[in-house]
Amino acid sequence: MPFVGWIMLGLLAASLLIGAIWAPRTQGRSLQEIEDEREGASTGATTSAADAGDLTGAASR
Repeated sequence: MPFVGWIMLGLLAASLLIGAIWAPRTQGRSLQEIEDEREGASTGATTSAADAGDLTGAASR
């Protein structure tokens, strides 16, 4: 049983290091700013309605 405890302790230490090193820096930023950044990073470039109209118009020609 002590062996399992050491494994759990090692995983806990690893998660602490990973969280401390790779956690995003959000101090002093609003929730809206953080959400906007994450949405922009995950969806890539956004297209406006005018751009979308141009794309559909070009496809129908």
